[in-house]
Amino acid sequence: MNKYKLLIFLASLFSLLVQRVYANEVVHTPADTQTQHYTADSSPPATAKPTNTDTEKPKVAKDAGALAAQATNPIANLMQFQIQNSFIPESWQASGYSNAFVIQPVIPIKLAKDGYFPFMVTRTTLPVLTTANPDGPKSGTTGLGDMSILAIPVHQQKLGSWGAMRGIGLATEIPTATDKRTGTGQFSLGPSGVVFLEPSKNIQTGVLGYHVWGVTGGANNRDYVSKSYFQPILNYHFDSLFEQKGWYLGMQDIMWSYDWNAKKLDLPIGVRIGRVFKAG
Repeated sequence: MNKYKLLIFLASLFSLLVQRVYANEVVHTPADTQTQHYTADSSPPATAKPTNTDTEKPKVAKDAGALAAQATNPIANLMQFQIQNSFIPESWQASGYSNAFVIQPVIPIKLAKDGYFPFMVTRTTLPVLTTANPDGPKSGTTGLGDMSILAIPVHQQKLGSWGAMRGIGLATEIPTATDKRTGTGQFSLGPSGVVFLEPSKNIQTGVLGYHVWGVTGGANNRDYVSKSYFQPILNYHFDSLFEQKGWYLGMQDIMWSYDWNAKKLDLPIGVRIGRVFKAG
């Protein structure tokens, strides 16, 4: 087994999706809370005022579920650092396996607090790719892929009882690939957009998409880039699973793509199950 297969095996073994969510929150133990007792005919002591602990307890109890809902929302107002690995053992009209190991920081930026777009989400994706080989029995090339950056101002609203978020922004692809099979060799720009819906507290659905055109020319006799990307969103959050909060099941957040020059559609479909929890 070569070193690339070993790395892919280890990454797939640990998880389909590993998320670490940073949240600056204080968790109080029951020992932090003091309970005052008094009768209906008496008044509470002057010192019996709501403390920070009293007001934070309901929030702390819901942390895992609330953070899980934000972690699976691609445009949540939450700073995240995601590591994903997707292993595809077989591809149509190609030989060998393919794999995508992705590093993806998601950073929200505050805009006008009371404006139509209160914040903007930046989503940077840097992949390490192993391509299937369309020309032979062996696996293709492993290397760094092109970096993509999405910057989407987000508007939040209610649609009846549904929660809704939408936005439109810019997409950029930077030619960071180390091999022509793992990248385009071009700097590309285009529009991006997202619609995110929550029909209930347990269900999330929507779509994230963008399109890019090459703006630096087709190098090495390659066509100008014209490519569309779509990520369907469908998640279910359990109220409790294995007597623990924070569990969810959904579609893996892998981009579908269509190359308008090659007339080629890539439609990877996967399922993920995960849990968000507080560490420390």
